[in-house]
Amino acid sequence: MIALKKLSLLLALLIIGTLVVACGDTATPTQIPSPVPPTVTLALPTAIPTAEVTVLPSPTIVLATPPTQPTSGPGGTTYSFGGITSSEYGEAGTKFYLYEPTNPVPKKAPLILLLHGFTDIEPDKYVAWINHLVRRGNIVVYPIYQETRGETSGLKFSDNAQTALKNALTELQKSTHVQAELDKFSVVGYSAGGVIAANFAAQATKNNLPIPKALFTITPGGCSNCGFPSLNTFPLDLEGLNNLPATTKMLVLVGDADIVVGDRTARLIWQNTAQLPDSNRDFITMTSDQHGIPRLIAEHGMTNRTSPDALNFYGIWKFTDALQSCALENKDCDSAFGDTPAQRYMGKWSDGVLVAEPKITKKPKPL
Repeated sequence: MIALKKLSLLLALLIIGTLVVACGDTATPTQIPSPVPPTVTLALPTAIPTAEVTVLPSPTIVLATPPTQPTSGPGGTTYSFGGITSSEYGEAGTKFYLYEPTNPVPKKAPLILLLHGFTDIEPDKYVAWINHLVRRGNIVVYPIYQETRGETSGLKFSDNAQTALKNALTELQKSTHVQAELDKFSVVGYSAGGVIAANFAAQATKNNLPIPKALFTITPGGCSNCGFPSLNTFPLDLEGLNNLPATTKMLVLVGDADIVVGDRTARLIWQNTAQLPDSNRDFITMTSDQHGIPRLIAEHGMTNRTSPDALNFYGIWKFTDALQSCALENKDCDSAFGDTPAQRYMGKWSDGVLVAEPKITKKPKPL
């Protein structure tokens, strides 16, 4: 009995010991390995396909160019003479240049008094125009009229120009020159020269000067009684203009982009020549056109550009030629007067677009 109790006690102690060991040790958790991704082998193509792309050429932009000088008609390249001679005479304010046609040399020729803009005492900027006028068969007198380029007093400008012409006429009487046809006399002036041209025509009878059959004043300005801008003591002879013969044929021209002198002087000249019939005068406003390159801008300097353009060929040069022909021979009058298609036509841009036409009226805006 005692032995059985000892055996039970021994088993109880063994169980308790086993439990103590199990609770006292820190169990090491079972490590589960991370899954290894399978190795995938991709079969690459031997050639990588590309998308087919069509490359379009860059667009070519062709800008229109203005018309060149016409081959015929007023302002055109049909010339009767192959060359010109030039000479200079006098000094200071009464100095003048004289141009005559050659090849062949005519016995006589019409006379044009060409009056430059302020400070243009050398004719460099007018060479192309002078060549054009002379090769058409004219004698051209180009007075300097200024003592110096920077002279700001216009007191002697008109008198100097008139003296220069008288001296030129004396020189032209020599046998070495072409004889001037004084009954075929025209006066053309630009800017300050436009005022002097108007004064010349106004004072011709009083000062025993040739009477111009044609008068062309181009963007006139600078006169001291014409408003801003003006030179000192440089008046426009308004009273004398009232005495201009009614037979005089006259054009007055301005530019729509002229911010130097505007059109006030031009309108004064027009306003004081009301004795001229409508058939003998027109007021022309040149129109700018920026359709192509180079642009055609009717600014103050369009007359004396070294390289003339369509505003010269179809405008100023054409009007000068047509005015002279109409006044002297009763020809080309439709290109000089009347707001006709021939007078307005300014040529075409290289793409066929018409160049903007001038505005022509017999009733300019009153002052």
